[in-house]
Amino acid sequence: MENKTWKPITGGILSIIAGAPAAVGGIALVVVGESIAGLGIISLMQTVPWLSGILGVVAVILGAVAIPLIIVGAVAIVGGIYALKRRKWGLALAGSICALFCTWLLAIPAIIFVSIGKSEFE
Repeated sequence: MENKTWKPITGGILSIIAGAPAAVGGIALVVVGESIAGLGIISLMQTVPWLSGILGVVAVILGAVAIPLIIVGAVAIVGGIYALKRRKWGLALAGSICALFCTWLLAIPAIIFVSIGKSEFE
């Protein structure tokens, strides 16, 4: 019987906790950006075309920030799930590294724990 430790589980949990706010925050930015774009359309209908252009640019900027946040957060969450299952060490490590872009305070221990627990992965 193999001796399994808590290291990959701890790394996975930290990775998920670090990635979830980034993914949710990215989704919230997309919603806000779409709302702002909608306001731009309404202002265009009310004959304020310059406001429509400004709001369109703001919506594009928010989308440009939101998409990478969603991707990095999703990879951190998936990597954390694989660390919990102790499968695909490379993906678990990639998830903990992506968590570094979300919350570095949680990601550094996640990287360490996943790296130390490499021998427990299938």
